[in-house]
Amino acid sequence: MQLQRAKNQVAEVLYELLTKKKINRRDVMNETGILNLSARIGDLRIKHNLTVKLEQVKTKNKHGRRVVYGNWLIPDDEKEKALEVYNNINR
Repeated sequence: MQLQRAKNQVAEVLYELLTKKKINRRDVMNETGILNLSARIGDLRIKHNLTVKLEQVKTKNKHGRRVVYGNWLIPDDEKEKALEVYNNINR
């Protein structure tokens, strides 16, 4: 998929969602520098009416405590709409 370079944080998060199967807070922070991923996901959901699903992953940390983190993804049936939104917000 050939996309223009993202021009703002919302477009950058949407770019990550379109080019990868799933994204999470750590990876987005390391790759883009965006610290508040949940706010940008909220923008996509509320302002642009996109379906962005959260998949909770339960695991244990290095101390043996249970922790939960999330992976965000765009369902396959929403990818075309997401691409239109990306092109509109990235003008």
